[in-house]
Formats: sequence, structure tokens, C-alpha cells
Amino acid sequence: MSSPYTPPPELEEFLNGTPPIYIGFGSIIVDDPKKLTLLLLEAVQLAGVRAIISQGWGELGSEDLVIPPNVHLIGNCPHDWIFKKVSCVVHHGGAGTTAAAMATGKPSIVVPFFGDQPFWGEMIAKIGAGPKPIPFKKLTAPDLAAAIGAALEPDIKQRAKELGEQIRKESGVDAGVTSFHHHLEHSNLGCAIASSHPAAWKIRGTNIQLGSGAVALLVNRGLLGTDKIELFRPQKYDLNIGPRDPFSGMAFAFIDSTSEIGGGLNHFGASTKELFRLTLEKPFVHSGKRSAFASSLKGIGKASVNVVRTPVDIAYAFTQGLHNAPKLWGDHHVELPETIEGIPSGLTAAGKELVFGVYNGVSSLILFPRESTDHRNKLDILTGIGFGTASCITKSVSGLTAIITYPLKGVDVELTRALSTRKLTALETELLSQGSRDTAHINEEYIKVVLDRWKVITRDVRKGKLRKRRYHWPRIGRGHKPVRSKESN
Repeated sequence: MSSPYTPPPELEEFLNGTPPIYIGFGSIIVDDPKKLTLLLLEAVQLAGVRAIISQGWGELGSEDLVIPPNVHLIGNCPHDWIFKKVSCVVHHGGAGTTAAAMATGKPSIVVPFFGDQPFWGEMIAKIGAGPKPIPFKKLTAPDLAAAIGAALEPDIKQRAKELGEQIRKESGVDAGVTSFHHHLEHSNLGCAIASSHPAAWKIRGTNIQLGSGAVALLVNRGLLGTDKIELFRPQKYDLNIGPRDPFSGMAFAFIDSTSEIGGGLNHFGASTKELFRLTLEKPFVHSGKRSAFASSLKGIGKASVNVVRTPVDIAYAFTQGLHNAPKLWGDHHVELPETIEGIPSGLTAAGKELVFGVYNGVSSLILFPRESTDHRNKLDILTGIGFGTASCITKSVSGLTAIITYPLKGVDVELTRALSTRKLTALETELLSQGSRDTAHINEEYIKVVLDRWKVITRDVRKGKLRKRRYHWPRIGRGHKPVRSKESN
């Protein structure tokens, strides 16, 4: 919290008087810097305080303005240095600025612009370290002056001081690391062969997790193909929430499918043309013809596969669009869509969509009109009934169509995975190299134990054991007899 900083003489001189307030919005860029600067100057005069205004990326005060003597403009200056010198901080509510103001024990007046800034403003007000936030779009000079006066009240200043003392006693890094490890499910992160090592890979189609060293040993000995493994992700976040409505969803799905079919036909045409050219020019030479023929088949195969996939993609987009459509009229009771990675997840997603779709649809008939009655306006009530009915229809139809479209999408994903030729990404290649480096100098005993345990796992896989089987082995070097848990359902 102690940044090395030498202030310019003018700033040092200005700070010798009554502690000023600080006003700065960091990297926020505004449309009219002059208008905002004049508003801030007016608020400072109304509040009767001295102020330091950070020009920031918004270039406040850069216009040809007359700056009164009780205001000083500054450029870049470390927050942890300047905040110690002021009486309160007016800022945009960024997480870093909020933390710096709290750590120095200064009251905050938050003027949020977007993102998480309103949240931090509300939190500051809730804990009593500042007044209620003023959204930038509603900012006025009188309101800001009133907030400055409130922030300088003894009770808020005392509360901010107490919080600052508490924060400075804490070790943020230690607390963050402790919290991180507290939320980890350690039992689900280990390698199936050497549980003391973290898992980096997963055998495709199973829940068997392997560390980078174990995988490197098995791959280098030809006991495991790279097409059988994928990166282990203990928590996945799907950012694709699908189309916003059924019509645009179907349209884009059709365009994407048409593009894929066109690409396949184009590839087929170019390869066939090359094959004919080679046949005419060199009828008795087979070099190059085989690859041209194979490329031609690949092109027509791609086109054919996408012709079959097109109805599935369009139907799936239709269901997803129905699922998301209620958001268009402000329905906040829309579940996040399920990620479909195969047939099992497709069936699970279909079941959830049916149950929650119908349930939420019927609920909308009650929630929308009830929320509208708060306005005590007949037109709003009728609108609520209309929106509730629309939500009920779209959610229910989404649930009913999902019974077909989601399992079909699961089949599509499974077939695509089975028929595609998988190539390792740069990250996966580096991870394998790292595993090879880590195991370059291990002893033969370690290798033997890894290979013995791998035989047990592969035998279970061949026998069709449940995919959720877990293995509990002693640490290598403390007895190597495998102990397997009961199969979980």
C-alpha cells in the first residue's frame, strides 16, 4: 500500500491546507468533459470544500476553464498515496478504487457508470462507509454537494476509519488463497493413478482423470492415444446462451448450415477438378491422384453430413430461441440453458427443459400480472397479463419441443465427436511436453506402479464398468495394492 511517489511542488503546497476531497473517475471517458467539469466545480462550491480533481482518461479540466483557487487538477497519482491526504473520495466505483478508498479509511461517494460499479456503490452505502450512490446519468451538482456533506458527517467518517483499520490488519492474499482452496472439491481434482498429483486430462467418455505425468508415460509407451483424452475441466462455463428468439435462431442456423454445405461442395468441386486434370495430363501416373480423390470424398462427405445436420440444428435453435424469447419483454425468470455434450446430457437437458419450462410457464401467468398490480394502472395490469400469457406459451412449447430436439442434439454431438479427426491444440501439446519433462528422471518403480494401475483401469473400462467408478490408491512407495471404491450410480 505504499507506492513510491514524489508529488509535484504545487500539489504538495495545496495539500498543506485543510484536507480536500478527491474527485476522479479513472479510465472512464465521458462524451462532454467540459460539462462534467463544470458540474463538479459547481458541486464543490455548493459544498464549500476544497477539492483535488484527477483529470483521468476523461481529460477533466482540459478545456479552457477558470479553475478556482480551492480546486487543484492533477494527472496520474497513486491512489494509495493521495487517498491518505484527503477527507473523502468521489469515484466511479471500480473495484480497485473502492478497495483503495476503504483501505485508507476514507468515505466514498460512488458515481457508477456501468458494470459492477453500482454494486460497489450499494455495498459502500450498506456498510455505512458512504452515502447512497448517484448514477452518472442522474448526477447533478446539488445532489453531489449533498452527498459530499453527508460523507463528511462524523458517523460516516468514523465508520470508514474503522473499516480501514480492519482491512489493514487483514492479509488479503492469504485470505484470498484460503477462500480459493476452501471452495475446491479436492476429492474430485486428483489423478486416478496418483491421487497426490492434480488431474490435467480426462479419458473421453468416462470420468477417469489423469495427471500430466501419468498421461505422458502412457502416451509415450503407446498405451494411450491422444484421440482418447481431453483436457480435464472440473468446472465448465458455457458462454453460448443461444439465440434471443426462435426466428433469428432458425435463420442463423440455416445460414450456418448452408455455409458449411457450400464449403463442402466447393472443396469437392476443386478436388474433383484437380483429379481430372491429373488424369488427363498424367494418365499412367498415380502420384497425387489418391490424395485428390480422398480430398474429393472428404468434401462431398462434409456437404452430406451437414445436409443431414441442418434440420437438427434448425430445430435445436428454434427450441433455444423459444427458451430465451421471454427475456425480450422483461421476463427475469428464464433459466440458463443446459450445455449438451452428448446423449446423456441431451436427455438430462430435455427433462429439465420440460419440467422447468412448463412450471415456469404456468408461474408466469401469476407473476407478471401480480408484479404489474404494483403500478395500480389498468393498462399495466393488462400488459402484465399479456406478457405472462406469452411467457407461458413460449416456455411450455420450448419444454415440449426439447423432448425431441435436445436428445437429437446430443446424438449430433456424439457422432461429430466420433467421426472427427481430433488434433491436439497448442496448449494440449505443451501439457504433454510438460508431463514428459516431469517424468524424465523418475525411477522404474514409479513407472511399474503407474503401468500396473493403468492395467486395472483399462480392464474395468473393457468390462463396461460404470463410468463414475473412483480409485483410491496408496501413495506410490507405501504399498501399491489398488483399493477401489464401490461403484456410484
